[in-house]
Amino acid sequence: AKKQYVQHAGAFVVLVLLHSLGLYQHAENLRKDAIADGDVDRRYLGETALRVALDAAVIALVIGQKCIEGVRRLATPSAKALLRVLTAIPSESWVRGVLGRFAKARGQVLHLATSFALIDQAARQYDPRAWFYVDNHMRPYTGRQVLRKGWRMQDKRVRPGTSDYWVHDQDGRPLLRLNSPSHEPMTERLRPIARILREGLDHAGAERTKVTLVFDRAGAFPSEMAALRDAGIEFITYERGPHTRLLSTEFERTLVIYDETIRFCEKHDKNLGRGRGRVRRINLLMDDGEQVSIVGISEATAETLIKAMLARWALQENQFKYGVGRLG
Repeated sequence: AKKQYVQHAGAFVVLVLLHSLGLYQHAENLRKDAIADGDVDRRYLGETALRVALDAAVIALVIGQKCIEGVRRLATPSAKALLRVLTAIPSESWVRGVLGRFAKARGQVLHLATSFALIDQAARQYDPRAWFYVDNHMRPYTGRQVLRKGWRMQDKRVRPGTSDYWVHDQDGRPLLRLNSPSHEPMTERLRPIARILREGLDHAGAERTKVTLVFDRAGAFPSEMAALRDAGIEFITYERGPHTRLLSTEFERTLVIYDETIRFCEKHDKNLGRGRGRVRRINLLMDDGEQVSIVGISEATAETLIKAMLARWALQENQFKYGVGRLG
């Protein structure tokens, strides 16, 4: 028999790797969930259709195309063998439609589930908690359209644009970004973000791992801290001022981070007022004599919470600086 050469067959290596990392299994499970919940019609999102659309999009990216339009490049005489289909070769508009329907129904959860699997092969299911750094930054807009204005800290003034709520993992890698043209405060975004992360961990096989959020003072309001606690979400943040200064002799414990020695103590929990209960408070005495308080809800050790809070600058803020400097 005449041999058939399959163009772009080397892309199978990437498809196999993605399959081993769980991409296709996660996608199929989420597709079934979306159909069962009535979020998408089975006729427009079949198992084979989703698999072929994913294959086509991945192969197009592997061969150097930068968008779904690159699927056009797969229309070769050996395309049916490449995509393992018996019918017509999928067009870029068909691939875009299938992936669009899936993304609308379950795309965000798929992104999280596969991200966790890629990060540590779902070994996080054995960790007591997963740390996530949350921060919001205002992205200015200079075009002709009319957008709502929001406060941009770097400019010390309001500017038209959109607010981006970023989530990084405990190693500093960005997991997701939620944008808001209406510039909601962080207190309105923390619990929805935590729910997304919870669902993503569950699909990655980490049902027992707790979601722990790390954020700045923008979310450190009593009502939101009480709501996070009541929702079963762990968190750690800086306490909003004014702070009660303690005597230096009260800082009885020490923690060395690199070449910096930090003294700390846990004397009193923070009262959230108005019958909202209390949260944990850790007082820090820095090398320069400055006193800092961090508050939160977590069963982790004080040393672990301090390291997680102080690592926020390196694991998240520096990512923003790198993104601006490297990617504009």
